[in-house]
Amino acid sequence: MMQGIDLNALEKGKFIQVNQSQFKSLMRQCVTSDRYRKAYVRIDWDVVFADAYEKERKEDLVLFQVYVGDMVSNEPIRPEGWNCLVLGDVKAPWVDLSNPLSCAEGGSFIVIGNVECEHFSNHWGKIVIVDGDLVAHKLLLNAFEDASLVVTRNIRTEYFFGRESGAVVGGTAQMAYGNGYCEAIGGKGTIQAKQDAQRSYAFLGFEEASARETDVWDRIRREYEE
Repeated sequence: MMQGIDLNALEKGKFIQVNQSQFKSLMRQCVTSDRYRKAYVRIDWDVVFADAYEKERKEDLVLFQVYVGDMVSNEPIRPEGWNCLVLGDVKAPWVDLSNPLSCAEGGSFIVIGNVECEHFSNHWGKIVIVDGDLVAHKLLLNAFEDASLVVTRNIRTEYFFGRESGAVVGGTAQMAYGNGYCEAIGGKGTIQAKQDAQRSYAFLGFEEASARETDVWDRIRREYEE
């Protein structure tokens, strides 16, 4: 892998594997919004990347990746990297941020652009920042323990499954159904789904007490395997 790194010199339209120092450098080189920068400085990235040195011993694990340009696919997108930086828009049927089995939790997914999909699913302990809009037409799944989701502009989805792991949004949040909430950046109040929890669980087809994040994720997976 290259040692020094210049964002403008990177090849577009492909995942590029980098090391931790280069990944941090690229994050600093990005042209971002003021809301993104405020969210960025609140995160202790050394803690986020703390397990990287141990994980580097696993030869089959990609720790840091960058993608320059719009990422558009007719198939689900599952980034290989434990930490992934996308400099462009993301559009796919399903954006699935599940980690590989050798990396059970944590990592980050950062998009300097907009995300549009039918389904969006986070992962345990993963930090996600979207410097733009996040539109998940059918379902946005963020109810994983210690998961974090920050969207600097607007969130729009039919169903927000967040429970205790809500999202932080800089603009508006439009959610027809859901359990969980979105919090306005700066702690300026919370945004709930239009329908209450009972109607929302019924819409999803789960008994209220039994729906877990893994059940919802598995339902999404089956939809794309059929």
